Amino acid sequence: MYIFPYQRAALYSPLSPQEVFHRLDGEVRPRRTFAERMTELFRQPAVDSSKSYEGDLQPDRFKISRIISYQNSFQPFITGRVTPEGPGSLVSLTLAMHPAVYLFGVIWFSMVLLVLAAGLLAFWDGSASTGDLGIPLAMFLFGFVLFNAGFWFETRRSLRFFKELLETL
Repeated sequence: MYIFPYQRAALYSPLSPQEVFHRLDGEVRPRRTFAERMTELFRQPAVDSSKSYEGDLQPDRFKISRIISYQNSFQPFITGRVTPEGPGSLVSLTLAMHPAVYLFGVIWFSMVLLVLAAGLLAFWDGSASTGDLGIPLAMFLFGFVLFNAGFWFETRRSLRFFKELLETL
């Protein structure tokens, strides 16, 4: 398991690439603009409950994310490519967090590791006790659990969605 989680998956579907995109089109709405997102901060969003995802669909690829009614900055953004494979299709997926979340994580873990290194140096000098290392270790563990729990919770849901949508074998 990595500090910064991501997942790659390849799903074979007996459906043609055109049918895969037709089914995706029924589940994906266009991505909301920045202005639409800001308006939703001050009022109840008008949710299109018939769509599960939002994003962009192109002829052979897509970039989508699940529509959720709660905050989860660690949810995966899904990029995929659909290629013909025999009588069906091969759908290659990459699930990863938003780049800003990765940047925040790098800053978070760098600071925690810096404090931990300073604590270890002080411990070896004899000017600190083992209890002084507890806070940076707890912060590292907290960050690790936060990043992974938020990501894998949504990833499992998305992979299950794709397996059902594509009638995978």
